[in-house]
Amino acid sequence: MGAVASQMGPAQEAVPAGHVAKATAGSGTPEVLKSGTRFGRWAVETVHPVERGALQVDVLDQSGNKFALEIMARGNSSPARPPAEVGALAIHVCNGGDGWSSTVEEQGLAAMGLAQLLELNGQTGAIEGLLTHSDRVVAHGDVLSAAFIG
Repeated sequence: MGAVASQMGPAQEAVPAGHVAKATAGSGTPEVLKSGTRFGRWAVETVHPVERGALQVDVLDQSGNKFALEIMARGNSSPARPPAEVGALAIHVCNGGDGWSSTVEEQGLAAMGLAQLLELNGQTGAIEGLLTHSDRVVAHGDVLSAAFIG
């Protein structure tokens, strides 16, 4: 998978400054991320606007089960690793955890597949408004915790 790293893979080098993803005009969302895009055995259902430092991508598996992946800025300060990292991006499974929770294997594989899709399309640069996982927890932890409790 090239620059795509799994939890067990080595840390990747930082992306050169100024490297920006190809994006849809005005949104900052990589062009390849649109409803209906297939990657492996998954498909993009919905791409939400960047909110609280993350870009949420709702994904459908082959059986039609829906789950969410969150694209955040790649960072090296947190010991908790996302299932996939590519370029300036880290792809997390949105499972209500704190970065230490176990990831459902199928969803982790989907995160790696999405990273590969972005890499193959040259859309791995920084996306405006994204935060690293650590920065997101600091900035929005109270809101994020409340969303999963209630």
